[in-house]
Amino acid sequence: MMAKINFSTFLLYVNGTLAISDFCKKISDSNNKNEIKEYQKNPYEFYTKFDDTDNTLWIEIKTGNPYPYEDTVFDTKLKKKFPNPRNPEQAELRKQVFCLYDCDTKTLYVSNRKFISIICWYLKQQSGIYNIFTNEMLKSVDEFCSEIKKIKSIRLISKNTLFSQTDELFKTTSDAFGLGNPKQYEINVTYDYVKATEKFKSKVKDFFIKRQSTQIDSFVCVGQDSEGFERYFNMDVFGKKIEINLTPNDKQLFSGIEVRKELINIIGKGKNLGI
Repeated sequence: MMAKINFSTFLLYVNGTLAISDFCKKISDSNNKNEIKEYQKNPYEFYTKFDDTDNTLWIEIKTGNPYPYEDTVFDTKLKKKFPNPRNPEQAELRKQVFCLYDCDTKTLYVSNRKFISIICWYLKQQSGIYNIFTNEMLKSVDEFCSEIKKIKSIRLISKNTLFSQTDELFKTTSDAFGLGNPKQYEINVTYDYVKATEKFKSKVKDFFIKRQSTQIDSFVCVGQDSEGFERYFNMDVFGKKIEINLTPNDKQLFSGIEVRKELINIIGKGKNLGI
């Protein structure tokens, strides 16, 4: 029977800025495969892998508690109780948590938001950097416009549509080389954390409407909130519900390989990898 795995999205900060691939590679390199660590007296098994092909860090976690404990177990086949073969000092690591950090979109996907503190603790242990924390991904364009205070950079991609042919952003480049209108426009601009104006916020809301109607292919903005933390706004990611459906094995556990493959496909990485 198919089962659902829901992923929540977060921003991952390392020393006040969004995590990059060098940090993720360091985490993967420092991990002894299937390493078991103890956090608040509970065992956690971690498996990590950095993939250079799609620029992602994959983390699998298995955990379990010795308690609550019952002296007997019920055999569902024989319909009888028997002494529990597991002693109170043993734990079955059958609770699974999956985590993927996309270094390109600066997005952290976590299958169980209750494990965010565990993930941050693990990253601190492996990297030796203790200023690591997460923020929830912005859920709406209005929330972004309300929280963003300064702008660092903007990246906009649009195909040759009515929007790109008529909007003032593209007018100067429409036929700049005497070759006619290009197939696709891409704008990359960098600022020195300038104040976000009302005109900028109005333009972002307009872009969001155009993104929903596929007039814009991509819009990414990096800035700072009122507390000085870097905020990453990607119209392809924020507010997106991530849900995958998989069939667990005969022991009702999921294959981490299959979970990662499905997640990669849903977030749009797979199409670039031939998956």
